[in-house]
Amino acid sequence: MNGQPLLFVLHAFLTLLLGIAIYTDLRARIIPNWLNGIIACLALLTWVGSGLPIWPDMAIQAGLAVGVFALFAIFFIIDAMGGGDVKLLGALALWFPLETLIPFLVLMSLIGGALTLGMYLYANRAAIRANAKAWHFLALGAAGLGLSQLNAVHLMILIWCAAMAAVLIMLKRRRQGKAVMKIEVPYGVAISLAGFWAIYERYLNHFG
Repeated sequence: MNGQPLLFVLHAFLTLLLGIAIYTDLRARIIPNWLNGIIACLALLTWVGSGLPIWPDMAIQAGLAVGVFALFAIFFIIDAMGGGDVKLLGALALWFPLETLIPFLVLMSLIGGALTLGMYLYANRAAIRANAKAWHFLALGAAGLGLSQLNAVHLMILIWCAAMAAVLIMLKRRRQGKAVMKIEVPYGVAISLAGFWAIYERYLNHFG
C-alpha cells in the first residue's frame, strides 16, 4: 500500500498543529500538553505510513526523540527554556529522521538565537540609542546582509553583531548597577518555524 497520501495529510495536520503552537506561545507563553501529545501520537502514524520496521528503525527513531528530550531538558532545568518547548522538541524528534533532525535543530537554534537577541535589543532600545558602540555592531550586521541575498552566512553575521551589541548593553547596565533585563522568549515560535522547513523540505527538493 502506498502511504504517500497518508503522509501528506499527516504533514498538513502537523503544520496546523505547529501554527497553533505559535499562537499559544505568542499569546500566553504556553504550549499545551494536549498539543504536544497529539503531535507525538501522530508521529507513530507516520512510521506506519512510511513502512518503518519496528526493529531497528522505530527503535532508533524513539531513541533519537528520547535523546533530544533529555538534551533540552537540561535547558529547562537551568530555566533557559520552558517545559512546553522541550516537550514539543521531543515530539517533533519522533517525526524526523537523523538526516533531517540535525539541520532542524541547527535552524531552530539560529532562529531562536535571533529571536532572543531581537527581543532583548528591542526591550533595551533606549540603551541602544544611547550607546554608539552598540549601534556600530548593528550597522555592521545590516551591512553584511546588504552585500548579497540573505543566506546562512549573513544570518550568522547579523546574529553575531546583535550579540555583541547585547553584550555591550549588559556590561554598561552592570557598570551602572542596574539589573540586566530578563525576557521571556517564545522558543515555540523558533521550533515551529524550523519544523515547517523540516516538514516541507522533502517536497521542495522533489520539485526543485
